[in-house]
Amino acid sequence: NTVTSIGMSAFNGCTSLKSVIIPSSVIFVTQGSFSDCSSLTSITFEDTSTWYRTESMYEMNNKTGGIETDLSDPSLNVEYFRDSYTWNSWYKLD
Repeated sequence: NTVTSIGMSAFNGCTSLKSVIIPSSVIFVTQGSFSDCSSLTSITFEDTSTWYRTESMYEMNNKTGGIETDLSDPSLNVEYFRDSYTWNSWYKLD
């Protein structure tokens, strides 16, 4: 519960990773965290309250701007984080 962010390219290329549970303590997921994780089928967020995706590290760091995104569907989250928005950053409002 002390982890607050998942760093840039943290799991990049981890082809054996199948599922991930993101604890509610995490408030930032940075660019490329799950890119090229070809076996990944599920990313579950314990807290799906209010998440935003952005191409701007400034917006992420300052928690301003971005597009509000529903992260309640673990299989859709794989598409977001591994495929469609791989190089976006994400932040959660407290």
